[in-house]
Amino acid sequence: MSSVLMHLDEALERVIRLRERLLADPFAEARAERLALLFESEARAWSQLFELTRLRPVWRAALAAELLARQQAARWRERAAVERAIRVHPPEDVSAVRSLAHIGQG
Repeated sequence: MSSVLMHLDEALERVIRLRERLLADPFAEARAERLALLFESEARAWSQLFELTRLRPVWRAALAAELLARQQAARWRERAAVERAIRVHPPEDVSAVRSLAHIGQG
């Protein structure tokens, strides 16, 4: 394996480990924002793999993984925006918060 691919693999492993720890800690500070950033980092790594490979099955898998990571990043960015809005303007109705709680999950 080339040194570039090894570096990319190591970077992906770090991002995935950090993401898994953050997903396991629902009370982490700025969790949604940090998860969005981690998914964006993962998407960039998959994009780099896509650009580096000439093997069709590998670039197809990298493209699919990049798409999924970008979708997850968008979900967590949306959840982070909702959480920021709630911190700035807390709703008087608790049910409004519950109805927004599903955003970013999945």
